[in-house]
Amino acid sequence: MVFEVTDISKIVPTKNLILVRAPKEERCITIGDGMTIEIDTTFEPEKHAATSGDVIACCEELDDHLQTEIDIASGDKIFFHYLCISNCIRAKKYVICNGIPYFFVTYTSVYCVKKVDGTILPLNEQMMVEPKEVTQPEKNDWGFYLPDSNLDKNSKNMGTVRYVNPSINNLVKPGDEIFFAKNSWAPLQYDLHNSLEGN
Repeated sequence: MVFEVTDISKIVPTKNLILVRAPKEERCITIGDGMTIEIDTTFEPEKHAATSGDVIACCEELDDHLQTEIDIASGDKIFFHYLCISNCIRAKKYVICNGIPYFFVTYTSVYCVKKVDGTILPLNEQMMVEPKEVTQPEKNDWGFYLPDSNLDKNSKNMGTVRYVNPSINNLVKPGDEIFFAKNSWAPLQYDLHNSLEGN
């Protein structure tokens, strides 16, 4: 159920929830010479869904089984699974204040937080990897043989670690090159909407 309030600061998220203001859906992009083109957001809707938002308020506690501390605060920007906002809209579960919609995102669906000071911190045992296109070598530099199924045209299964959640810091560190399972990655933002660290 959608409900309206006059003061968003009075909304307090319950356990495991974060109240966010998501950016307005972009239906147009600007190309050379100031021309704009309209995007059909019904085609591949996941590539147009909001995947980030500004934190208005965060819960004060998490479920015990998560065994983590809250690393999100008001004013931070979070990046989350593309279905979060879509599901809220579909189920009509959001708050409107002064004509602006605000959404509740679960803590476990957040990939990373960009703190007010610019620090980037992956959450929920995630790491951020800059993917590499892998060509079809006979044998790669590390001496690993990769099956053809891992090297198809659209596959990104190798990359350089850029940010690591402290809970997995003993396994990898920024700058390491890693292989990861096919389809185990999720983009923070699709190409049309890139904004983290200037694309």
